[in-house]
Amino acid sequence: MLKENIKLAEEMEDLFRLMNKWTKCISKRNFRVDDSSDITLSQYRLLQILKNHGPCRMSELSAHIKTSLGSLTSMIDRLVEKHLVERFLLPEDRRMIMVKITSSGHMVLDDCRANFISIIVNNLNKIDDTDILSVEQAINQLRYIVNEYFLKQEDHC
Repeated sequence: MLKENIKLAEEMEDLFRLMNKWTKCISKRNFRVDDSSDITLSQYRLLQILKNHGPCRMSELSAHIKTSLGSLTSMIDRLVEKHLVERFLLPEDRRMIMVKITSSGHMVLDDCRANFISIIVNNLNKIDDTDILSVEQAINQLRYIVNEYFLKQEDHC
């Protein structure tokens, strides 16, 4: 059983790499330099963090995206110029600089996600109906197994 599980784990690792490669390929097409949204993948990720976690301190954002405060400041400056994020000070500690996503930032995220989904749909349109059904069943089965066996445990990561 142990040998089979090791082989399966290696196959899962290979699948993760393959899916990551495909995701990067889609992301490159979604965030082309000539794209009208004029937003980079790094800026998209930053907006996504702010959307999911709410307003953050600059130091928290820097740690989360693993970049220096100087690089982050430049990125935030560009997003402020585009009206996608806002800086503000905490009333209880005016030294603390916070950043939050704006409604325009939310709209850009929605547009990028719609484009990402569109690219995936175009990829799926190349697959015949039988394989589409197989992909759908595999996704549902993997989702069930991951949620049921790997994420329900307290020590899942």
